[in-house]
Amino acid sequence: MKKKFKKLSIKHLLLIYLCIWALSAAAFWLGARRDAMGYSLVFLHFVLPFSTFVLSIFAGKDRSFGNKKGLVLLYFGVLYMLAPYVTFSLANMLSTCSLRAPAPSDMMPGLFFSAAGMIIGILISLFKRTP
Repeated sequence: MKKKFKKLSIKHLLLIYLCIWALSAAAFWLGARRDAMGYSLVFLHFVLPFSTFVLSIFAGKDRSFGNKKGLVLLYFGVLYMLAPYVTFSLANMLSTCSLRAPAPSDMMPGLFFSAAGMIIGILISLFKRTP
């Protein structure tokens, strides 16, 4: 017997990702910065890309998003860009007493993972729909 999973609304997807992002930033400031390489490998190279990809699959599968899918893509990209900014860059800026803007190039991996997940989600919904 198959169990049906409840559909995640756009608000839920965005809130889940925001919580994952906030927990990763909090982990950095609560002590993970002492092991910068370990933090970077776990959060910046596994947790955030994986969660971006998986949540984008759900966003791609859901047809109710419509034109909002581009905004969801941008949301994931911006938060992905801000992850190294509020951790490593901010720690560096605090130690040197300087202020710099986030690098827009840091958005590209987030956009890539999100776009790949959305494409897979769209393909899944198309294959489910065809008889």
